[in-house]
Amino acid sequence: IDKTVGNDTYFIVTWSDSTYPPEIFLTDPKGKNYDQTDFVFDTTNLHMARLKISGTAEAGDWIYKIHNTHTGGAQVLSMTVTTRAASLTVPPVTVKSYLNKDTNNYPNPMIIYAEVSQGFLPVIGANVTANVEPASGAAVKLELFDTGSGADIIKHDGIYSRYFTSFNGDGRYN
Repeated sequence: IDKTVGNDTYFIVTWSDSTYPPEIFLTDPKGKNYDQTDFVFDTTNLHMARLKISGTAEAGDWIYKIHNTHTGGAQVLSMTVTTRAASLTVPPVTVKSYLNKDTNNYPNPMIIYAEVSQGFLPVIGANVTANVEPASGAAVKLELFDTGSGADIIKHDGIYSRYFTSFNGDGRYN
């Protein structure tokens, strides 16, 4: 969590198949631990739990672990974090990610974009990494650049990009 955000912070865990929730472990940057007993389980959506952080969430790296308890096999587990600006006078740093097209055929490359801004201004000199997860196999870490070369069109416009070519075949990539 960046120092420009932290108010109204929610950690939302969802799961796809089981009515039994996964085990959830979360640690803030100062070492405070949370588990599934701290989460509120939604009675209207049996596949979701959320944790609201009181006050302003600690800036820094939060660590989470989600353990599947579904005995019927694999299921999709996800963690979503939402938060608002920590100050009314300092706009938060935001990232919008997108691809150059919705679908692709192996082995054609795709372009991954991340637009990094604070308010209406581009953030220059950020370290931006995309994590691409294939349907099977290890995730690929891809550093994105705002240099005006390669897949990046304009230098220092706050849009970081790079060609992704590490496909291992057709299928879904996240």
